[in-house]
Amino acid sequence: MATEHWYSALGFWGVWLFVPILVDGFQSFRYLVATIAGRAKRLPIRPVTKAPQGKWPRVSILIPVYNSEAILGACIDSIRAQSYPLELIEILAIDNGSRDSSFKVFCEEQQEAFPGSVHWLSTFHQGKPWALNVGIHYAQGEYVINLDSDVVLHEDAIVNMVAAFENDQDLIAATGAVEIRPESGSSGFMKVIHECEFQEYYFGFNVGRRFESRARSSSPWPAPSARSVVMCC
Repeated sequence: MATEHWYSALGFWGVWLFVPILVDGFQSFRYLVATIAGRAKRLPIRPVTKAPQGKWPRVSILIPVYNSEAILGACIDSIRAQSYPLELIEILAIDNGSRDSSFKVFCEEQQEAFPGSVHWLSTFHQGKPWALNVGIHYAQGEYVINLDSDVVLHEDAIVNMVAAFENDQDLIAATGAVEIRPESGSSGFMKVIHECEFQEYYFGFNVGRRFESRARSSSPWPAPSARSVVMCC
């Protein structure tokens, strides 16, 4: 009886363990094949020089800020370097109760030449969703982009995102493809950690989503009250 009970337990739990491993392993193998077949190339960035509808819309970029003094400057710099018409870009940095010198960094960045608008909003430390809701309330743009403060944009990121929406009226939301920048001077164990992090994001965004797009396997999103562009890490 004890042997039969052991076999039953092994069969029951074996199935529950084997099936997820089989499904996830099969998907990972397909992603790996897709990467090897494509020689691990990055997704192409196609610069857009002409407004799809003859006129570029205004864009609001929301940056939740929490103790971001070391990274906020690079984030805002990458926005000022965009190929999108800068006078149509609104930057809203929403402080979420920072205790460092994030505001000082913002003030320094605000003094730099920029034809668009740059604003600082202060909130209590209620978490990122709260900060984003505050930013959405004040946003004036036709498109709203959520950008984490530790992210820097490719120079053609905004123009490509807006063009995608302007050319496809059925598109209601999107995320950007995120890649990890290599850490300079890292070695040994930390170098391995950084490489693993890069591969995780590369598979998750560039390989996995490209595969899902071609397989048309992504689930449709419910239509929101306003069109939004979400670019997150």
